[in-house]
Amino acid sequence: MLTKRLAATSPTYRKGILKFIRGAFNHGVEIGVLGRNPAPEMKFKVGDKIRKALTEEQARTLLNKAKEYDWEWYPHCTIALYTGMGNGELFALISMIRVK
Repeated sequence: MLTKRLAATSPTYRKGILKFIRGAFNHGVEIGVLGRNPAPEMKFKVGDKIRKALTEEQARTLLNKAKEYDWEWYPHCTIALYTGMGNGELFALISMIRVK
């Protein structure tokens, strides 16, 4: 039953579940309940996500058009493009600025 449910999940999720299972068994070994950790020492290679980025020309065009149309997200796009920040980092930064 659990195997079927895990088969439908992402490799990252499966890797996390195995990490928690190993941790529970390691704790059992540490406190003396188990002689060894029965969890298999399997390695998961989680596939690399393909991240497509804008070319320099595309980024320049985006920023020029955003400025031309006085787009409210222009500052956000500028920061993202020049720093390489992701969505979460930008959100945290903007949240900190708005709080103060």
